[in-house]
Amino acid sequence: ARRIATAQSQGFDPYVTTFPPGSWTFNAPASGLYKFVAWGCGAVNSNSSGHSGSYLEKKKYLGMGQSVSMVVARASSGGAGVVDTTLTFPDGTGATAGSAVVNGSPGTATGGDVNLNGSSGGDTSGTAGSDGLGTGGGLGGIGNNVSVGGGAGAPAILPFRGGSGGRGDLSLNAQNESGGSPGGGAASYSGGSGNGAGSGMVVVVRLA
Repeated sequence: ARRIATAQSQGFDPYVTTFPPGSWTFNAPASGLYKFVAWGCGAVNSNSSGHSGSYLEKKKYLGMGQSVSMVVARASSGGAGVVDTTLTFPDGTGATAGSAVVNGSPGTATGGDVNLNGSSGGDTSGTAGSDGLGTGGGLGGIGNNVSVGGGAGAPAILPFRGGSGGRGDLSLNAQNESGGSPGGGAASYSGGSGNGAGSGMVVVVRLA
């Protein structure tokens, strides 16, 4: 079910509203310029460590009461499929912060004023995951240099920060760390995977 939120009705700071995974409708509490910041979720892989989701920023002028429809990606677990984080604006345009694909590729962002793609996780020889792109990118998780690779960090531009990649356990192959939210990839090893990846997120900032 789609949930409807305004900054005032939900008790949020009227200038900053954060949306967790789910389907949402943002109603502008006042006319003005808004910045939408979005992440796709990271992935859990079984043949390499999880890649990270992508990141975008989009500025839009909204009239009071105008609505933006949003779907915020939920992290995968156990190899389950994921959706992308999508924004649909009143003028019919949209933007997508793509999620990382399970056993596939990092997330890809399209339609933003700023688009940063996700990074690659380490492999099952125990390499570290790549750091997230941008000035606020999350750190890639360490590997154990044997069989547990680190997850990839998620991208971001400061003052926002992407989630860190999951760290490969240094003692037990079967114990691996989940990716951090928003957007971090999970650590995994040959034949198994981490506990979960970082979820998507949307932040809405009223600029003026």
